[in-house]
Amino acid sequence: MAMLFKKILLILLPLFIMLAVYLAFDPFEVIYTYKHHYNDPRVNYNWDYNQTETLIQNYTDRKYDSFIFGNSRSIAFFTSDWCRFIDSPRILHYAAMNESLYGIHRKFLFLSRRHMPIRNALIILDAQLMSMPFNSSGLLFIKHPKISGENPLDFHLTFFRSFIEMPFFIGYLDYKLTGKVRQPFTKMLGECLQYDPVSGDKFNAKLEKSIAENREKYYKNLSSVFYPRDLSKHYTAPVIQKIQLAYLKDIGKILAENRTDYRIVISPNYDQQYLSREDLACLREIFGTSRVYDYSGINRFTQDKHNYYENSHYRPVVARQILAEIYAGTGGDGDGR
Repeated sequence: MAMLFKKILLILLPLFIMLAVYLAFDPFEVIYTYKHHYNDPRVNYNWDYNQTETLIQNYTDRKYDSFIFGNSRSIAFFTSDWCRFIDSPRILHYAAMNESLYGIHRKFLFLSRRHMPIRNALIILDAQLMSMPFNSSGLLFIKHPKISGENPLDFHLTFFRSFIEMPFFIGYLDYKLTGKVRQPFTKMLGECLQYDPVSGDKFNAKLEKSIAENREKYYKNLSSVFYPRDLSKHYTAPVIQKIQLAYLKDIGKILAENRTDYRIVISPNYDQQYLSREDLACLREIFGTSRVYDYSGINRFTQDKHNYYENSHYRPVVARQILAEIYAGTGGDGDGR
């Protein structure tokens, strides 16, 4: 029996070591409580979790009352830019990578149930986001348990399983011991986006610098990424089904209860597909035509590749123009829809 016990301990020893390292460093900042997140520029964090924790831990001091919702395309909208158009500086960029309509809906419910006022809201949508009425999975995308209401153990196992994958574990441990990221691990622990720990804004400073230094070289190097588009009109398939409709109506109700000053922006995606007529009509019926600004399809933003970092994310220069237009009550008509 003693020999069997020793063999079991020997087999489990590597797992205990990994667990000890995980608990010691909390690499993804999901175990302990932090006033400020995003402490290691080499780690890709779960934006959804960190922003929810930022809201919870700092609400008493900062009294957030204005929120930006959306997926990674909302990165282009900085709180400092939006602040110029609204009546409050207490803004939280409450977005998530690969955000879903489920996620935005759950965040509105979370704010409402905690009686946190929503004075202003900027909601960045597209067909992909609205097509997802469920919780996302994976290290970067899974929702905070307080948002999803799902089992916290499943949430934490997601992170621990990712951590103990051998290439990442070895690379991370080597990085923490030496302070350097060696060549084999640069893809896993490269320089990530920069974060503002107060607002949650994310910055593509490195890419903006590359574009500023030599714009044509930057886009030439990505010539295969910026594929040619079909200039005839194409529409996304309708994605708002029964469950999405219920989510959208809930969001509309919460906005009305809070008397929120809000704007909804349909992203100007590089693919130049127009949001389906059915989905656009649904959004305008729920939220009002004057609140929904459609920048999908073929327009002055989507025609110019220089407005994009790659074929998925547009740049802040586009978002600033959109903000100026939607708060002037102009733009967002699909440019010839």
